[in-house]
Amino acid sequence: MRTLFALFIFILSFGLAQQSSANFKTKILPFKVWKQKKIDEAKAIVSELRHDRKKTQVKPSEDLTDEQQEQAQKLSQAELNLGLVKELSANDYFLLYVAPQFKGNSEALTQAAKTLSPRDMADILSAYQKRIQTSDSYSESETPPAPVEDIPQAEKTAKAP
Repeated sequence: MRTLFALFIFILSFGLAQQSSANFKTKILPFKVWKQKKIDEAKAIVSELRHDRKKTQVKPSEDLTDEQQEQAQKLSQAELNLGLVKELSANDYFLLYVAPQFKGNSEALTQAAKTLSPRDMADILSAYQKRIQTSDSYSESETPPAPVEDIPQAEKTAKAP
């Protein structure tokens, strides 16, 4: 009797899981919304670091402590990151957001494409074309250029959004 009950529960839960996955509609942020979200996040970090720095500011005659120097470096990096985030392109949207999170999901790709302007789509296609041409020119050599993911973190100038 327990086995029959357990089998019934399993079948019921399996059916509900299939039904819910069939009804699940992929939600993807449009490019402009994604970019604005990244800008807002970067601005919040800069604002927080500026606020923290003001709390620990010293008199001009005093030397900066290691902690204060570190705060200054973090603020400088955060301001640089904010500038980079403001320059994000449709290609960055595709490489940093769409491709990693929605890999193999054609519905998500369709939704993302619908949110892009013709110019944004042209930017993505242009970058794709350049990548194909680059890989073709390196196909005869032994070492193709390293993908972005293979670059050590220390060599990147800004954190990935």
